[in-house]
This record gives sequence, structure tokens and C-alpha cells, in this order.
Amino acid sequence: MIRSVAVWLMCGLWLSAQAEIMPDGTVKVFSPEVRAPVMVRYGWFNWGEISLFNATGLPAAPFLAGIER
Repeated sequence: MIRSVAVWLMCGLWLSAQAEIMPDGTVKVFSPEVRAPVMVRYGWFNWGEISLFNATGLPAAPFLAGIER
């Protein structure tokens, strides 16, 4: 499970979310409290555990991305 992930709602709130790497290499982000998130961010805190790495073992940089529908 990937930690330090949050989703953004249209009302302007960021809520914690869960994420996992799928067999095809994509990342699935979900939250039971959020039905239609608009954006996702990872590692946006100056503290917290790094839990997303690339194929060579290097940690992923923090990112902010829109969610495709």
C-alpha cells in the first residue's frame, strides 16, 4: 500500500486516500469518503514515510496530478 497520498474535492478539501500499484504498473487511488476526486497528490508533506519507488528502487518525487475519467 502506498502512503502519503491525498485526493482533492471540488470544495477545496484534501482528504487522505489509499493507493496501490496495479499489475499493469498504473497507480490506483481510492478513498471511501470521496466519490469523485479531482486531483491526487503524493508526498506533499515535509514529514511522512516514503512508500512509492520506481523499478530501480529510487523513491518517487512528490507530485500533484489531475485524475482522468
